[in-house]
Amino acid sequence: MYLRQFKVFLVAAERESFTQAAKELYLTQPAVSFQIQALEDFFGAKLFKRTGRKVELTDAGDALLPYARKIIEAMEESKKAIEQVGAAKTGKLVVGASTTIGIYILPPLIAIYRSKYPQTIISIRVENTEGIEEALLRKDIDFGLIEGFVKSSYVKREKFRDDELVLIVPAHHPWPDVIELSDLMIEPLILREEGSGTRMVLEGALMEKSLSISDLNVNMVLGNTEAIKHAVAAGLGVSFVSKCTIGKELALGLLRIVRVRGFNVMRELFIIRRENEELSPYAERILRFLNKPTPIETPFSSTE
Repeated sequence: MYLRQFKVFLVAAERESFTQAAKELYLTQPAVSFQIQALEDFFGAKLFKRTGRKVELTDAGDALLPYARKIIEAMEESKKAIEQVGAAKTGKLVVGASTTIGIYILPPLIAIYRSKYPQTIISIRVENTEGIEEALLRKDIDFGLIEGFVKSSYVKREKFRDDELVLIVPAHHPWPDVIELSDLMIEPLILREEGSGTRMVLEGALMEKSLSISDLNVNMVLGNTEAIKHAVAAGLGVSFVSKCTIGKELALGLLRIVRVRGFNVMRELFIIRRENEELSPYAERILRFLNKPTPIETPFSSTE
């Protein structure tokens, strides 16, 4: 194969010596001369000229040199790419996910991925956004998926997909389908805990209206969305949750969505990884999969 001949040519050109090339490549000097001769026969041109104990490139050799480098680099890169394809199909992976993503968004996506690569073992670690960032910095996870912001400059953040927070109320709540922001401020409100991505985004949306959490009638703080949905359905208050989390409750008539005029809470979900650190081949593969616009389908797709 001409790849070996290009390697011999390149080393001989850099060392200006067939003898040194032979030592470096663990070949005999006649073997080096044979490989160079084969390359010269292929191109129909002399590639080296002898000057004493050294060899120098001819004009034809000079012209070939940059292409020889590119050919060798391309072959090495292609070999690495093929090796990564094999490595990406097997292996273990720990993915961190903030609560909403880990419970409602990630599982159906992982199911699709596992149907293609069943040999990949994937563990999902679910915490709030703050906890996932800390786990990433401790190297407890390969990468994370979060709903809020990061604090560390050692964490790289890139967009994953969009999400909407909606106001949920009990199915028989007297509110109409659209209310004013002033109506929300006097109603008992149930919130996620500090450090959760959902709360961070809600706080940011309130700031845009020159408001804060303290301006609302907060009567309960709960640590996960399931607890919040049960509390709202029981009539303990209203709350903001991700729209993708309430498909079942809407379908069963337990909850309904109420819009707040001029107060739309959209957010971006993010992939986070350690800055300037290369991921494993199987982590890179699943990230490429997650970055595709794959629709999330569940038995109770969220509808209004």
